[in-house]
Amino acid sequence: MPRILQQFFLVVVLVLFNGCSGTTGNNSSFGLSSKPQKQYALVYIYRLEAYPRMIAPEILVDKQSVLELPEKGYTKILLPEGIHQFSTRWPKQAGVDNLDYQFSVTPGRIYYIKLTGTFDVIDAKNYKMDTFATMLDPKIASKELKKRCKYISTKEFISPKPQPQVQKPYLLN
Repeated sequence: MPRILQQFFLVVVLVLFNGCSGTTGNNSSFGLSSKPQKQYALVYIYRLEAYPRMIAPEILVDKQSVLELPEKGYTKILLPEGIHQFSTRWPKQAGVDNLDYQFSVTPGRIYYIKLTGTFDVIDAKNYKMDTFATMLDPKIASKELKKRCKYISTKEFISPKPQPQVQKPYLLN
């Protein structure tokens, strides 16, 4: 099969099947958590329309693996005050650049980080996928979470050493 037909077929398959991937929507179990403990911030991390939808990137917080986050999935973690390093690591075969970003958190507050992205067809042979992280308004984020996302439990981990300028995130299960 000529290369151009193979690439065209790949794009068609990605477009047709992206609605079938990820977790199911209408997660009625989402509800805003009460205020976090005074010494921590509660951070929701969720993923909507981050291509490729059938592959789950690994999410790291302060260089520690938290989970692999599928499309339409979310998790929540507790973080102490300060600036925290977040990373989204895609498997090499995904064809998407990894993403590093930082957010500062204040104890007693709730934050919502949304991972989303773009899928742009450049020409018949090329396409480009990008991932973005955005801190969202609680009203918008909670509406999206209630309607479209499913909770994904985080895996346990232990920090090998405290990192300078960042503190260990505490996971909620």
